[in-house]
Amino acid sequence: GFFYLSLEVLMQTQPIELKGRSGDAPGNSLWVFLVIWFGQVISTLGSGLTGFALSIWAFQTTGLASAAALIALAGALARLAAAPLAGWLSDRMDRRIAMILGDSGAALGTVALLALLSANQLELWHLALITAWEAACSTLQLPAYFAALPGLLPEKWLSRGNGMIQLGRALAEILAPMLAGVMINQAGIAFIAWVDLITFLFAVGTATVVRFPDNVVSKDKQATTFTREDLLAGWRFIQEQSGFKEMLAFTTTQNFLRSMFGVLVVPMILGFSTSADLGKLVSLAGFGMLAGGVWMSAWGGPRRKTMGVLGFELFGGFCFILMGARPMWGLTALGAVLVHLSLSVIGGCEQTLWQRNTPEALRGRVLAVQQAVGHAATPLALLTAGPLADVWFNPSMQPGGCLAGIFGPWIGVGDGRGIALLFLLIGMLKIAYSSATLLRASKWNLDIENDELILDARSDQ
Repeated sequence: GFFYLSLEVLMQTQPIELKGRSGDAPGNSLWVFLVIWFGQVISTLGSGLTGFALSIWAFQTTGLASAAALIALAGALARLAAAPLAGWLSDRMDRRIAMILGDSGAALGTVALLALLSANQLELWHLALITAWEAACSTLQLPAYFAALPGLLPEKWLSRGNGMIQLGRALAEILAPMLAGVMINQAGIAFIAWVDLITFLFAVGTATVVRFPDNVVSKDKQATTFTREDLLAGWRFIQEQSGFKEMLAFTTTQNFLRSMFGVLVVPMILGFSTSADLGKLVSLAGFGMLAGGVWMSAWGGPRRKTMGVLGFELFGGFCFILMGARPMWGLTALGAVLVHLSLSVIGGCEQTLWQRNTPEALRGRVLAVQQAVGHAATPLALLTAGPLADVWFNPSMQPGGCLAGIFGPWIGVGDGRGIALLFLLIGMLKIAYSSATLLRASKWNLDIENDELILDARSDQ
C-alpha cells in the first residue's frame, strides 16, 4: 500500500510543460521516468541477488572475510578510472542510449560469469575483473540516469523522483538477501546469474521502448572533441565551486563512516545476541530504508536540501551512539532502523542538489565524478574496519583490557563491546563534523531552486 501510494502521489501532478520529440504530448516525460525507474528497480534487484550470492561464494572459496572487501576495492578503482570517460560519453550522446550501453555492458559481464560457472573455472581474480567491468559500466549508466532526471520531471517533483530512486534501492536491499538465500540453496549461483542477466535485459528493454524529450539530450551532443580538458571538466567544475567541493568531501567522509558500521554491525550484535535476532534486525533496517524512500517520495524533503543532508547526517550520529550504548537488541534495532530511514532522505536531497546546480552540458561528467568518489569510500572502510576492530578495539574491551575499566561500566565488556565503543566514536565524529559543517552550509549557495537562475548567474561571471 505504501509503495502504491508513493507512485500515486508522484503521478498526481499538473501537466508537465515538456515537449518531447514530434508528436509527444505534455506529460509524456513523466511516464518515461516511471518506465525507466521500474526497469532500473528490477535491474538493481538482480544485481543485488548476484552480489549477495557471490560474496558468499568468495568467503566459502577462500575462507577470508577480506575477500569481499578486495572485490569491492576492484569495483571502486574501476569506477574512479572510468568516471572521466563515462561522464564525457553521457554528455555527448542521448542519455537514454548511454543508459542502454551501460546496462548492456554489465550484462556482458554476467554472460562471462555464466560461462566461467558452466566451465567450473571461476576463481577470485575472475570475479574481481568482472566486478571491475560491471562497475565501469555502471559509471556510464548511473550518471546518465541521474543527469536525465531534471529533464523528465518538473522542478517541484525532482526531489520526489530522487526519493523514488531511493525507494527502489531499499526494495532491492530488503528482497535481494532473502531471495538469494533461498535461491542459492535451491538452485545455485548459476541460476541467480541467469536471473541477473534477465533483469539487465529488462532494464535495456524498458529504456528501448521509450523516447527521452529533446531537452534531456545534452546540448553538446554534436561536439567531437576528446581532450584531457574535456575529460576532466567535471572534476574541475567541482573544484571551482566551493559548495560542491565541501559537500563532496562531507558526503564521502560520511559514506566511509557508515560503511564501517555496515561491516562491523554483524559481529557486534552476535557478541550479545543470536543469528536469528541478527536476521530480524537486518530486515527491520531494510524496512526503515523503505519507509524513508516512501516518505521522501511523498514529501520531497525540506525546502533547503542542504539542511536535509546535514541535519539527517547529524541525526544519524545520535543513532550510532544509540546502537553502541548498551548490549540490548531493542536499542540497536531502533538505531539501525532510524539510520536507514535517514539514508533515503539524505540520498534524495543530495542528488537533487547536484542535479539542480550543475549545468546541463556538464551534468554527466560532474555526476560521474560524484558517484565514483562516493563509492570509493566503501572498500576503504571495509579494509580499515576489520583490522581496527580485531587488533585494537575488541581486545581493549575484553575483561582486563586497557579500556574495559574506563568504558566497561557504561557500555559493558566482552565480545563485540569494542565495536560498540567504535560506534560511539563514529557517532561523535558524525555529530561534530555535521555540526561544524552546518555552520558553513549557508555559504555553499546550493539551495537556489531555479536551475535557470543558477546558469544565468554563472554565465554572467
